[in-house]
Amino acid sequence: MIFCLGIACWEAVADPGVDADGSKRPRIAIIIDDLGYDKELARRVFSLNLPLTIAIIPCAPCASSIDAEARARGYETIAHIPMEPKNFPKTDPGPGALMLYMEREAIEGTLSMNLMRVPGAGGASNHMGSAFTESYEKMEPVLRSLKRKGMFF
Repeated sequence: MIFCLGIACWEAVADPGVDADGSKRPRIAIIIDDLGYDKELARRVFSLNLPLTIAIIPCAPCASSIDAEARARGYETIAHIPMEPKNFPKTDPGPGALMLYMEREAIEGTLSMNLMRVPGAGGASNHMGSAFTESYEKMEPVLRSLKRKGMFF
């Protein structure tokens, strides 16, 4: 189950954590997404001193530097890959987007380019992308590529 509010998403993880007394409790992963355009905003997020995962839009101008700073501060980073939304072209996912018209080679190449811009990423998530993620045919090369690299989606 995922709860989203603004740029933050909270995912309820089924595997519970364990308190010091041995009792089990739910764990929550907090992912801050859409970072990469504003270094000062990223620094404000880092100043929260919370165990966060930082999702960075690869083609954003500050993507690589925010990735490096996040990792230096101990944060996990993921590449927030732009993908075709259902209301495209009214809503444009931006540069580096994976689009339904793309062939497998173009999808793999674009994904690889995106991942190079967030070199510390341990995984990926979709930015927009509701139309793209609904397509098994288009998501299959994305998931296979990530798996080969030891990354999650």
